[in-house]
Amino acid sequence: MVRTLLLAGALHAFATAGAAEIVMETPADLAGFTTYRPKAIDAPLPVVAWGNGGCANLGNSAAPLLSEIAAHGYLVIAIGPIGERAATEARPARSATPEQQLRTVVASSGPAPTQPEQLIEAIDWAERANRKGVLGRKIDVEHIAIAGHSCGGLQAIAASKDRRVDTTMLLNSGVFEQPRVKVAKTDLTALHAPIAYFIGGPSDMAYANAEDDFARIDHVPVFKANNTFGHGGRLRDEGGGPTARWVIRWLDWHLKGDAAARRAFVGEDCELCREEGWNVERKNLD
Repeated sequence: MVRTLLLAGALHAFATAGAAEIVMETPADLAGFTTYRPKAIDAPLPVVAWGNGGCANLGNSAAPLLSEIAAHGYLVIAIGPIGERAATEARPARSATPEQQLRTVVASSGPAPTQPEQLIEAIDWAERANRKGVLGRKIDVEHIAIAGHSCGGLQAIAASKDRRVDTTMLLNSGVFEQPRVKVAKTDLTALHAPIAYFIGGPSDMAYANAEDDFARIDHVPVFKANNTFGHGGRLRDEGGGPTARWVIRWLDWHLKGDAAARRAFVGEDCELCREEGWNVERKNLD
């Protein structure tokens, strides 16, 4: 189905799984960010702060996924303005091994154009926006997630020390030594809330690092699901791709207390456990 995005006074259509109208915009008092929210707000919206793949300064880099999340009753705040994807972004050869791909990205990367602190800035703005204006009393600032894809996932780990964060999600990401984001394996010990990894299987350049993260984390609930989609995760597919469904159910469980969504991840016969093409591992999750 086609969902309508209201952008800069014009209508922009995205093929997605739902039918809600989504407003994608840069608020006047939040320059350098892109927000996604339902046009019609029936209940206060929990917050999802998002870091982009490549740590790109591009708030619509994952628009299909983020608009799908917003359509399910969330305020998504992505780092970066609305713009065009850079043609010069490093793209490793698909024929290379995951390790070679990762080395290519690291070797071609300078300082990241965005920083983890911007995810905290997004949360701070949500708290201010909830006090007055068009979103006054329409944001659930007591329920907050930080998430990101690839390099944005590293930013999510770095920012998740903030005690306001109720859950963290990494998509095709895992901590490793690199020059772009100041984050280390020791930062995993600072996690204080449940964390979920959605990884693209052995062909994903983040696979080995995510596996190592999972092995190290033992003090908070941690969920890891591998699929067969590789590093891109199919996040730009219609409706955010196959992973969107599970991302939203994780958010519904941890930010909305949805008991039905919990069943997607908990128990020997969990819904995602039964999904063809997925491999699930969990610790401290009940």
